[in-house]
Amino acid sequence: MKRKILPIIMILAISTALFAGCTKKDTDDKKNKDGYTHISGKEAAEFVENADKDDAKIVDVRGKVAWGMGHIPKSIPIWYEDFDKGEVKELPDKNQKILLYCDYGGLSKRVAKRLAKQGYTNVYEFNGLKVWKGEVIVEEEYKDLQEGESN
Repeated sequence: MKRKILPIIMILAISTALFAGCTKKDTDDKKNKDGYTHISGKEAAEFVENADKDDAKIVDVRGKVAWGMGHIPKSIPIWYEDFDKGEVKELPDKNQKILLYCDYGGLSKRVAKRLAKQGYTNVYEFNGLKVWKGEVIVEEEYKDLQEGESN
């Protein structure tokens, strides 16, 4: 009886190990059906922290005014409608890592889908400033508006 059970146990152990290896996913493998990757706020913070090292771009899709009123460090403003025009001059490398965000994630998801359709291969987005726990930079020209809101 022991001789019959041992091979079965070995086969089960090997199968389990192979199956576990096949199902393990890291961030780069979580692309959805639309060709981009949705990440958490924590993963977005790591993305921003490593942006310089990874030569990655962080893009605020709300446009220059909203960006000026409060944006994530290292980000650049590109209005979401500019992505309808095709290739965006600020994003010439279609293989570069790109993180998109807006206020709540709706616009960034739409832009991520567009970029993936246009052939961009490393597009990430997250639920935006509503989940962002890091620093938010307000441009000098908008600081008086921010102070007025708290009165």
